Amino acid sequence: MPDTEIVRKRNTMNAEQRMDVLERTNQAAREALEEERRQRDAKTARLRLARMQAAAQARQL
Repeated sequence: MPDTEIVRKRNTMNAEQRMDVLERTNQAAREALEEERRQRDAKTARLRLARMQAAAQARQL
């Protein structure tokens, strides 16, 4: 067989393996979304506190 005719073995998975890979991918996505939500909530809390402090400081003037 000439070098130009490389035959590649097809990487196949059965249904159980595909479901396992899909579940791992979904779990990773869920974890990433949860982390993003936690970071967004923390930022919102920081900004809310900063607004309250600025409003309180403005009232003191």
